[in-house]
Amino acid sequence: MEFLRSGIYFASVDITNDKIKMRRTWGIEIPAECHIDLQGRFRLEHDKTSMADMAAALIDEDYADMKTKFPKSGHQHWEKTPLDPINIEYAAIDGYVAYELYRRIGIFNYGQRHLVPLVPPSVPHGSSPSWGYLDPDEE
Repeated sequence: MEFLRSGIYFASVDITNDKIKMRRTWGIEIPAECHIDLQGRFRLEHDKTSMADMAAALIDEDYADMKTKFPKSGHQHWEKTPLDPINIEYAAIDGYVAYELYRRIGIFNYGQRHLVPLVPPSVPHGSSPSWGYLDPDEE
């Protein structure tokens, strides 16, 4: 468990409950500076904020049910040693998706760094800006 305290960065989507479980069960605290909440780096529509929603939008639509396809009773006993195969599969998918989301969001954000806003803040909504992208359907 020492590696969890060694400066490794954790990328996730809202691990509040995981952090509480780790603190209460094993006395492990993930330092705030070592946790990257992917929701703070990339936002989807307001009502779609879960890891599965992000994975479905950015990786593959098949991830939309990544959490719900596992029976709830099947992957709850994380204290059991050795872990059941369903726990291992669940953790592997969760870890892969967190890594892949972090990687893709980083690429997306890096690629967007040079762009200027499409509509300057001074242009009222619905009117055409004098620069930037103009939608030919709106002309």
